[in-house]
Order: sequence, then C-alpha cells, then structure tokens
Amino acid sequence: MGLGSSINVDLTTEGLYEMLAPKLKDIELQAAKVDENGEVTAPAVTLSISLDKDKFASAIKDLSGCGVYTANASIARGKNWFVGIDGDAADAFVVLFRYLHSELISESNAAAIKTAVKALDMNFAQRIAVSFIVPIALSSSADGALRTLVLMIPIVKVGVKIAGWFGAFKK
Repeated sequence: MGLGSSINVDLTTEGLYEMLAPKLKDIELQAAKVDENGEVTAPAVTLSISLDKDKFASAIKDLSGCGVYTANASIARGKNWFVGIDGDAADAFVVLFRYLHSELISESNAAAIKTAVKALDMNFAQRIAVSFIVPIALSSSADGALRTLVLMIPIVKVGVKIAGWFGAFKK
C-alpha cells in the first residue's frame, strides 16, 4: 500500500455482522477424496452456519457490558490521560459462549451440524467421541453445555491418550 492508501473497516455492530456472517458459509471440514486418476470418490464435507442478526446485535450489546471504562492520569508532563477498558475476561467468555450456543442450537444450524458430522470420515474412537458430545451440546442449555464441557475435558484427554496407545487415531 502506498502513502495515500487507506482501509475502510466498519466496526459498528452491523458492520461486524456483515464481515463475519459470510465467513461461516461453506466451511470445509474435510477435503474431497480423489483417486489416482483425479476422480472424486467422496465429496468435500462442508458446514454452513447462519447467524441471526438480532441475536448477534444482542450479544455485542451484552459483551459491551463486560468491562469498565477507565481513565488514568499519565505521569507525562501536562494533563495527559490513558483511556482504556478494564475487561472481565471470564464474564465475556460466558456471554460469548451463551451466544454461540444459542446460534448453534437453532434448528437450521443443528441440522447442518448433524449432517456434517454424519458425512465426516472418522475412525471408531473419533466417531464415538463426536456422537457422544454433539447431542449433549445441542440438547442442553448453554450453561449445561458449558458445565458438561468443563467436566468432560479431563476425561476426554485421558481417553484420547489411552486410545492413542492402541493406535486408534491411525486410519
């Protein structure tokens, strides 16, 4: 970019929505499988997530409440101030998780996730883990899903390590 170049980014709630929503269409989870002749033997597995504009705006509003605006006097000469936001990261994480959960359990997104999971080429251990976690996450409340994930992470880590010993992640 030259000296006269500029980038115009709309950081309003609507601008953020317009920037993010299209990025969630046709996410490739698994590449198409081709044989030695270049013929497609299995199509690519894609996932399209749609965002609700009103839920997105509400989540941004909720996230804006997860911090406190501060102004601190500078030690520099004159009357300089540092202005910032002291954020509550844990609160912001919970707000964001609740929003993402509400989007993922919407009827169209839940159906898209289930379809994509069925189409993925996974080994036995992966298929069992995914088929156990996805229904729990889609059928519980956001807080229930978060508690379940927090409780399941140590168990899954041990299970993955044991499965790795037996070569479960080799195809």
